[in-house]
Amino acid sequence: MARTVDHINKMANPTPAALPEAATAPAPTPEDVVEALHQTMRGLRAAFHGGGRKEGRDLTHLDSRVLGFFARCPGATQKELALHSGRDKGQIARLIHGLKARGLLSATPDDADRRTLRIELTPAGVEAHRAQHARAYALAEQSAQALSEDERRTLIDLLKKMHTHFGTCA
Repeated sequence: MARTVDHINKMANPTPAALPEAATAPAPTPEDVVEALHQTMRGLRAAFHGGGRKEGRDLTHLDSRVLGFFARCPGATQKELALHSGRDKGQIARLIHGLKARGLLSATPDDADRRTLRIELTPAGVEAHRAQHARAYALAEQSAQALSEDERRTLIDLLKKMHTHFGTCA
């Protein structure tokens, strides 16, 4: 794997010394492509979250995902989030409990079944979600600057093409 990562790093950031080697390097393997995608996503997440809870960025990646879900689906339940995310019920319960304790989510009993709690963003949760969304938009703008309009279209088309083949392995 070290060869693959080094090969990808040279492709992404060619140095004058690496350029002649890149011209004679073997074609990237499917694993190289997936590793490049993985490294790109890790870099985007690291840039977005600033390496964790610091500089006023006190929401983790999962916290942001939970807030986003309830922003799109106000009044949804913990069970609906677990089904949507594919995450463990216990993990979802801990995430929701933590966000409620921080005043970002509120829960009210369902009118039809008082045992079921309907969850919504609080005003502070709405503001936190808006701030995360604004930061994500700014990061997208910054990272996409390196690509021309045609390159962005090509990249999207290629990613869609790859996505259509998910799950085709038996």
